[in-house]
Amino acid sequence: STRTLTLFPYTTLFRSGCSKDIPITLEVPKKCVVTGGNPIVLSANGGTKTSAYSIQSNTNYVLELSTANAGTSSATFVRHVTDPLAKVSTTIKTNGGAVGWGTSNHVGFGTDNYTVTVDNPATTAANKAGTYTDTYKIRVFY
Repeated sequence: STRTLTLFPYTTLFRSGCSKDIPITLEVPKKCVVTGGNPIVLSANGGTKTSAYSIQSNTNYVLELSTANAGTSSATFVRHVTDPLAKVSTTIKTNGGAVGWGTSNHVGFGTDNYTVTVDNPATTAANKAGTYTDTYKIRVFY
């Protein structure tokens, strides 16, 4: 019996024809997401309150922390909503003071967790009645 061998699939022995390589590219933009950060309600009896938040980033980032009332100063306070001269001092720390006011560099490429603590003294009859506010500001830059 006679046997015929068929070369299939064609091997590199057959070099005639044409070809093309098509590059495949994906560009992932820099992105960050801040989650958590529940409102902090201070007590007229004084004490410490906390709030936790996370920053997820796919690149190195610069974190800027400030408050509406004191900017990047550590001399923070809450201010009466109708009388800007009426203030109650606060002490605000991020991660126990490990992350300072103003800007700081962070590696990113994952999730970074932060805890903000706010301490205030007990109020007295010398403090004007009403609501006092401030805002802890989190800004992330690449």
